[in-house]
Amino acid sequence: MSRQPVWDEVTKFCSLRKKPGITEEVQVPIKVFDLPFVTNRSSAIDLCEHPEYRNMHGLFMSPVSFSLVEGLVPALSTGSPSTMGDILFPSPAYIEEEFTYDDTREVSWEEKRNNMYWAGSTTGAFASDTNWPSYHRQRFVGLVQNTERQQYYYLRLIRGTIQRVASSFLNGRLFDVAFTRIFQCKRKYCRDQARTFKIGGWADKDKALQSRLVFDLDGNGISGRYYKLLASKSAPLKQTLLREWHDDRLVPWVHYIPVSQSLEELPELVLYLTSTESGQQRAREIAEQGRDWFFKALREADMSVYTYRLLLELARLQDLKRPAGFPGLV
Repeated sequence: MSRQPVWDEVTKFCSLRKKPGITEEVQVPIKVFDLPFVTNRSSAIDLCEHPEYRNMHGLFMSPVSFSLVEGLVPALSTGSPSTMGDILFPSPAYIEEEFTYDDTREVSWEEKRNNMYWAGSTTGAFASDTNWPSYHRQRFVGLVQNTERQQYYYLRLIRGTIQRVASSFLNGRLFDVAFTRIFQCKRKYCRDQARTFKIGGWADKDKALQSRLVFDLDGNGISGRYYKLLASKSAPLKQTLLREWHDDRLVPWVHYIPVSQSLEELPELVLYLTSTESGQQRAREIAEQGRDWFFKALREADMSVYTYRLLLELARLQDLKRPAGFPGLV
């Protein structure tokens, strides 16, 4: 199903999902001061709860590669949408040379630029029609570069009440964001994107370490650079719709800063984390906590142990000589 919409196939079993009973807690999305700050990550990545994601992520609009497997098949993958029951294992990308953290390239928090950094290519979908501005990476870069003269939203204290206000202004000094390569598109739509975005030159793989805030988001699959950002002395901002093996090990707003699919809260979030005393302190705390936890729970040794135990369990389940039934039952 490559290069075509897959949303209906990916979400067609949502209607069969068990609905909460009267005594069960119902998760209600919260808009904090009318901005979509992520307060419940599992809900935020749940496709069944967010039909609007249909036209907000390239994976569902025009995936570069998509082989649909249905039924009770033990599929192992490094990242999976919420509606798929993949068995998750650590991505080999996290230990590739390009994505591993190099402490010798690190700089102190005081030396880092007080801005948010991201540079990358237009991976995430294949552009074969005019829908490419809605792909997740294009929406992100388009928001920061203001390609559509859009409105930005901020929180202001007005007559004793915090309110959301609209503005056409975005402080460009707080963002260092650009595409470095445009591909995965038909020639016409590659040209259209080249005319739309300000394209940056070649970017050093460790340039992100020079900024206090570092952004990370999905490509064609999971982002291989995420662990490098967690290990760094910078604070990671993370946007994703994919489950990974480490989800229960990382706590949002403690080890990283979650960002919604709409990105509507991003201008206020970056302004707060870079331009207020409390925000700068919070960003530094998250950077330090994420780095400390990375070196305790996400090392190559941790990934190896996890994978080894996973393979042992798979072998046990598939052993034809395994006793039938449950242990202790005759």
